[in-house]
Amino acid sequence: MTNSTKTFLRTKSGLVRAMGPFDALLLNIVCISFFSSSIFAFQMTPLLFPGANVSVSFILAIIFSVPLYLTWAMLATSMPRSGGDYVFASRLVHPALAFIATFSAWVFWQWWYQGIFPSQIVFQSIAPFLTKLGATTGNTWYFEASAWSVSTTGLITLGLIMLIISFLLAIPGVSFYAKVQRVMFILAGLAVLALLYVLVVSTPETFSQNLNSLLAQATGEKIDWYNKIIEAAAAAGYVKTSINWYDTVATVPVTMMCMGYGFWSIMVMGEVKEATSSKLVNYQILGSVAITGIFFAVLYALMVKVAGFDFYNAFFYLYMVADPIMAKIPFTPNYMFLGMVVSPNIAVDFIIALGSALNVFNLMIQMYVIGSRVMFAQTFDRIWPEKLAHISTKFISPINAMVVYFIGSLVWLIIAAYNPLLYFYFTAVVLGVILTYLIDSIAGIVFPYKMKEVYSASPIAKYKIGGVPAIVLCGIGGVVFSLFLLYFYATVPALGLQNPTSVGIVLAVYVVLLVYYYLTRWYRKRYQGIDIDLAFKEVPPD
Repeated sequence: MTNSTKTFLRTKSGLVRAMGPFDALLLNIVCISFFSSSIFAFQMTPLLFPGANVSVSFILAIIFSVPLYLTWAMLATSMPRSGGDYVFASRLVHPALAFIATFSAWVFWQWWYQGIFPSQIVFQSIAPFLTKLGATTGNTWYFEASAWSVSTTGLITLGLIMLIISFLLAIPGVSFYAKVQRVMFILAGLAVLALLYVLVVSTPETFSQNLNSLLAQATGEKIDWYNKIIEAAAAAGYVKTSINWYDTVATVPVTMMCMGYGFWSIMVMGEVKEATSSKLVNYQILGSVAITGIFFAVLYALMVKVAGFDFYNAFFYLYMVADPIMAKIPFTPNYMFLGMVVSPNIAVDFIIALGSALNVFNLMIQMYVIGSRVMFAQTFDRIWPEKLAHISTKFISPINAMVVYFIGSLVWLIIAAYNPLLYFYFTAVVLGVILTYLIDSIAGIVFPYKMKEVYSASPIAKYKIGGVPAIVLCGIGGVVFSLFLLYFYATVPALGLQNPTSVGIVLAVYVVLLVYYYLTRWYRKRYQGIDIDLAFKEVPPD
């Protein structure tokens, strides 16, 4: 039985290092995701920054984010514990600030994402494939099935099935998840190759002809859809803009909607082998950013080559402004749809649809793994009830924390299904993410001075530039980059931080969590004789 007067919940975490460095690399790639939040970056740019060369924006995102990613890598190798940035930010910056930042960013708001990921799978993979199948075979059942899948009933039914299956696949622990991840990654990789292939071999003429034919079959209107869309965008207010550096640089914060998550292996660092190897951790983190960033840069160049710059911008502009013409098109505009337009047969369509769906579904499994580890680490410091840190003897994972994560995700799934425009109220969620970037960067700056013994014993102590610890310089670079992101999110209205309702909701979550933290701190000390502040003076047990 646990001694309630101990600093930590127990003397051992109970977790096992069962994930290899390569699987940690795949985890980060899946988190950035070939087919998930990257879609929003491509959809939003024509409205926000129509003169952007998005390929260059992604390359700049890789370069600009290096100091921030190096900071995460160095901190993780120095304190390789599951829970990620909560662990080192609570020791190096402030426990209350670290708690509200990491729980809101990596748990509470991720419940929202977990709740809408099933809808994304339906809208970007299932419904388009069924519609394409109906147009190809002439069988109206496929059109009806596609329509049902995007209905409220369909979204809740399919979403519940996905939430349950992903939950069950996450329970056995990281060793099992790594095996599942490899299979799904291979299938997603086939979709990537198929998508790139059809875009490489296709021509603008093929694209416009196929688009007109597909939409004629799907809508019953035999018109020149390609030029109709370009004309509709101009009528709706789209102004053609030459490619320029301002729009290209300003798009970097938009690309970080996906590129800003290539470090999540640090959340399970207490379960990763050779976690104190700086080279391997940098390989896991920087490797994922480079691989995905280059993929997105190539993908954009190919889409513009095939669809044409004017059509590409017009198509996504109309979607973002909810123009009436888009209601006629039974597809959600994304790059899988553009690939399906020029794919040579239904088999290629199936590969793209299956791979893209499994890529997002893989991320759903990962969300349970990551979110539960953040809650586990906070519980180990006695912030949450003890049961959330329970480790099953059969499955080496915090199952109770996963159950809480499932319930939170299910609530958001139902709310989102009945309120498809709910995202308007949460556009400022990015504020919480940038706050964690800032806190983590500050943690890197103060690390060599606030926890001297831990730093001196760490594998990163030998890295210095001009006598200054490398992590300090990287932390400063991370702060600068975070402020760069914050500037654009605060000054561009459509990016969300000028939405008072959304900002108010985000701040309200912070206030509730802050009150909870200090009430828990007071209760532990007053009624249990536990000073939780002592836990933040040392690295938690492995």
